[in-house]
Amino acid sequence: SHSYDNDIYYSSVSPKDYLTYQLIYIKKEVLDNIKKTIENRKKFNEYYSEFKNIEKYEIYNCDKVLKNKNKLLNTERKLYQRMMKNPTLEFYVNVRLKLTNIQGRYIDHKAEEFGSEEIKNIINRLNDKKGDRYNDRSIWDAITRVERAKVSNKMRFAVYERDGYRCKKCGRKTNDLEVDHIYPIAKGGKTEFNNLQTLCHRCNAIKSDTVESFIDVYSKDKVKYCKKCGAVMKLKNGIYGEFYGCSNYPKCNYIEKI
Repeated sequence: SHSYDNDIYYSSVSPKDYLTYQLIYIKKEVLDNIKKTIENRKKFNEYYSEFKNIEKYEIYNCDKVLKNKNKLLNTERKLYQRMMKNPTLEFYVNVRLKLTNIQGRYIDHKAEEFGSEEIKNIINRLNDKKGDRYNDRSIWDAITRVERAKVSNKMRFAVYERDGYRCKKCGRKTNDLEVDHIYPIAKGGKTEFNNLQTLCHRCNAIKSDTVESFIDVYSKDKVKYCKKCGAVMKLKNGIYGEFYGCSNYPKCNYIEKI
């Protein structure tokens, strides 16, 4: 189960997407349990037949007329039921995704159940990869949707606050701020606080799935801002060595020597 506080992300992720993502990390454990379930099914019929052979009632080896015979018989049956093993004969996973508001209050949910055959099919497609790339595009799309949807509204506002509600590339304070993965999901980046930064819509669209080096975006104390336009200063290389140049170039050509 998982809870989302963002309606758009909740709508974009299906229970099957979420299961696919989780199976990356728990597929060995899941396959082991499926194997045990199959073994249980093979053994259970034999076990059940043997158990029924010893399940005999009202053999008391007593000549006396027993009082409360019905009560004694019921006690026997309960004891047999308690002794009989009830192994897992079917393996399935139930995925439940919940939508809440930012305070955690329930709004909606969706759920789906997956049997062992469908689970094994997903695992086979996860194993079909070359290097870090999955050969099945739908597998990669599912993982991407789940990874992107991990940016909750709580996390989003925490990133904005850390970055001073300012675009980390151009330095502007605007109404179209977005959370960007510094190391993109498409290149294996994860939704972790230190891999997120605040960008305006324009800068985020330009950056797309590229990886750009900013001057320690995680620490406000180490980020240098342009004294002319307020944008983030970027470490650059020139014919005379390294220097800090305004990331808003060519609109702003302010530089600082190192």
